[in-house]
Amino acid sequence: MNMTIQDRLRKKGWSEEEIEKAVRIMKEAEDADKPSLIKLVDKALYWAALFLALLGNFVVSVVLIPFLLALTHYQLYVSIIVIATSFGMLFMLLIKDIDNLTPTHYIVAGAFLPAVAAINAVIITKIANMLIPIMRINNTEKNPYVIGIIYGVCFLIPYLISDSVHKFMKERVSKTK
Repeated sequence: MNMTIQDRLRKKGWSEEEIEKAVRIMKEAEDADKPSLIKLVDKALYWAALFLALLGNFVVSVVLIPFLLALTHYQLYVSIIVIATSFGMLFMLLIKDIDNLTPTHYIVAGAFLPAVAAINAVIITKIANMLIPIMRINNTEKNPYVIGIIYGVCFLIPYLISDSVHKFMKERVSKTK
């Protein structure tokens, strides 16, 4: 069982007012731990990383066009799984190394970016499907929504695994104390 600091203090008989004051003091100490310039740099890094990830997703989507035109369904799915998971891992490593981010930052990154990645994949798949008859390629059209879902989910998997492992390790450490 993972007890929060508030739960532990309640268990020791602290009043709600004392708990609120202690939590506020700990939060202020945590905030005062870093200079404001470092906090600003961390936030700028976060937004720059988010922008680069969006740009990278667009580039990856465009690079997918030859795969969409040439590969059969199963070959394409395997390729998309590998590409999306790899890119998701890269993004996750980039975001996790930025200090001083709030849970909101992680939620925005974890929800917004995979959604945009999936939408990009849908749009690019539709473009590739239009190119198949124009270029007289002997291949079938792909379902853009299936491709988008596969790409978005696989992009998110490394982030979810990392988050789960982090929570598990944190819980394990708190149990040993």
